[in-house]
Amino acid sequence: MTIEKRFKFIKEVFKNHKEGIETLIENHSFPKSMLCLYSKVLQIESLRKILNKSDGNFYSSQVLLRTLLEHYLIGYYVYFKTATKKNDLVGEAYYDEYVKSEIIKRENYYFNLDKIKNDLKHEDINGYLSKYGNEFRDLTQLQIDNIHKKASQFSNVRNVIKYLFNSENQSKEENVLHTMLFDFLEKYNMLSSYVHGGVSAEVESFNKDDFDKRKAKIKENKTWGISLEANLKFYFLFLLFKDNPDEVMKLKGFLNR
Repeated sequence: MTIEKRFKFIKEVFKNHKEGIETLIENHSFPKSMLCLYSKVLQIESLRKILNKSDGNFYSSQVLLRTLLEHYLIGYYVYFKTATKKNDLVGEAYYDEYVKSEIIKRENYYFNLDKIKNDLKHEDINGYLSKYGNEFRDLTQLQIDNIHKKASQFSNVRNVIKYLFNSENQSKEENVLHTMLFDFLEKYNMLSSYVHGGVSAEVESFNKDDFDKRKAKIKENKTWGISLEANLKFYFLFLLFKDNPDEVMKLKGFLNR
C-alpha cells in the first residue's frame, strides 16, 4: 500500500470515530497520555494542511517540516512509553511537570529582561512565579532543576531518541523502527537553520540556480507530512482501542503492503 493510500485509509477511520474520541479518552485507562497523543495528532494534522499549501514557498515548507518532525517524535515517544509501561505516567508528567517547566522558563525570561531594563517587578524568580498559585511559591533551585529534568524528556529530542533506542521493552521490529529514527534527527538537524534563520537556509532558499531542486523538495516534504500524520493517527487509534479487538482488527488494513 502506498503512503497516499495509507493516509486515506487511516484518515477515514479517524474521521469515523472523531465524534466520540474525547469520551473514549476520558474513559481510557491512560487518559492524560491519550489526551497528549490526541493533541499531537491534531497539531500535526493542522501543520500538514498548511504544508500541503506550500507550493512556491520552499522556506516555509522546510520550517513546517522541521516542526512536524518534532511534534511526531514527541507523539511517538508518548505512544511507545504508554504502550510499553502500561500506565499513565508519561501523560501525567507532560501535563504536570512539562507545563511547570514552561511557566518557570517563561517567567525567568521576563525576570532577566526586567533586570536588563532595570525595572524588576520582584526581587527574585519566586516573586514572578507567585501569581501561579501555591505550587509555584518558594521553590528552591533544586526543585526547579528537578522540574526541568522531568520536562526534558519532552523538550529535548535527543533524550527522546536515546530513550527509544535504549529501551528494553521493545520488539525486534520496534528496534529497527527506532534505529531508523536517527534519520529523523539528521533531517531535523539540517532543517534547524530554517527555524533560526541561518545562513545555509538562506543560500539553499534563494539561489536562483536551484529552483527545480527546491520544487522537488517541496513535493518530498508533503509526502513526509502525510506519512507522519498517518503513522501517528494509527498509533493513537491502536492504543485508543487496546481493549476493543474488533476495532483493532479494522486497523490492520493500514499495515497491508
